[in-house]
Amino acid sequence: MELRGLGKAAKYYLMIVNMVFVVLAAITVCCIIYGYASGNPASSMTTLLVGASVTISSCGLGFHAARREIPKLLKIYAGIMIGLLILRLIVVVILATTTSIVYAGLNQSEMDSSLDDEEREQVKTAVSAIFATIWVIVSIELILEIFLVITAFYFAAIIERTNRAEPLHAMDKYDNSKI
Repeated sequence: MELRGLGKAAKYYLMIVNMVFVVLAAITVCCIIYGYASGNPASSMTTLLVGASVTISSCGLGFHAARREIPKLLKIYAGIMIGLLILRLIVVVILATTTSIVYAGLNQSEMDSSLDDEEREQVKTAVSAIFATIWVIVSIELILEIFLVITAFYFAAIIERTNRAEPLHAMDKYDNSKI
């Protein structure tokens, strides 16, 4: 039975935002792989990788829940997003620590005579670009997660309220003027 709860706009909104999340998580994974290769602290890179993996899998769940309009799945998805929100805040703390460690290391390398000025500048630019990208992505994901949690619970409530109402085919038997 086709549910009346969510309009097409609401469904597509939730589906598109989940797809955006997957793209952001994929970009994060690329930054993490480059971060591993550049020798950045493995603990923070691993934390980011776990966060990105959970994001991708939960977004698949959210996409399916929105497309099929399943209220229980939307609530589970919202719960996972709350967990991700907490994880993201932990990641922000770890990322801030890592950023300061890496920049301290870069400043120390300036005194290292084994690198010439051009190589040193290339390393600094590459590392700055990686961390700037990750910071932007994490910030966007934090904002999106807050909206997704609110909308997932809201959409689940709409669908449940609609499901309690009479099905569409039963409504067709009534004279609309009496309603």
